[in-house]
Amino acid sequence: MNTKLGVLFALLSGGVLMNAQANAADLSPKVANLNPVVMDTGNAGETVLGLEYQFKGDLLSKALSDNEGSDLLAADGSIRNVVLSYDIRGTLATDKEKNPKDFQTFGLDVQLLHSTDKGTLKSGAFVKYEMDQGFDSKQWRYGLGATYGKSSLLASHDFLGVDVNYGTIAVDSDVEREALLGEETLADYDRVDAEVLYLYPLKNPLIDTVEFNYRIFYELDAPDIIKANRLDQYELITLHLGLKNKLYLAYSEGKLPFDRQAGQLFQLGISHNF
Repeated sequence: MNTKLGVLFALLSGGVLMNAQANAADLSPKVANLNPVVMDTGNAGETVLGLEYQFKGDLLSKALSDNEGSDLLAADGSIRNVVLSYDIRGTLATDKEKNPKDFQTFGLDVQLLHSTDKGTLKSGAFVKYEMDQGFDSKQWRYGLGATYGKSSLLASHDFLGVDVNYGTIAVDSDVEREALLGEETLADYDRVDAEVLYLYPLKNPLIDTVEFNYRIFYELDAPDIIKANRLDQYELITLHLGLKNKLYLAYSEGKLPFDRQAGQLFQLGISHNF
């Protein structure tokens, strides 16, 4: 861990707030999901069983206003909180060498949350540990960001989330970058990422929700050889259908850091919320 990362840990523990970080896909206070899933890339022999997981919640929360309502998107006034939260997520496959969703993250952040009837804005500093399933590639990430969320935007109970982050990557190991750059010790680099999510509920006998998700990661001032091999930018588009009886179907195109390859991915899973 370098000096800048140590400074960020001090900021987190001291509660010094900057700009923002949160996941645009979910502004709810607590999540605990374990979802068995079948993943198919469309190639012969590329169907694998997996387990999607996410554990997310608040470790500490301090109200800064008299209104301490439990609804983060309450329409009856403004809610201001300082929140220390965690977010653990990823997908484990029965065969780690064939895992098409190999991007695992563990994150902590300190946020200033401001909520009114116009939506919720979360802002603060974050630190994350990113890795693949086999821990062959792993890195620290820390920085600032902002997330905006709004429910009932176009319809009752729909949801829009927009998340933007700026951070520094402190690499422990990265198999692809090491091979390209010919260096065992890799220099830190800066990365910007964004996520847009829209969820629309349906009154349909088969489908409960339709969800669109777009994520992009872009490395700033990447070396030419990294750009030439398309390791400076990652994009992933996902269409997710929430079905009855907790089933879901998803189609994705693209890839995230540490994923095996870019391309199509079909998923059939069961949502299991604790």
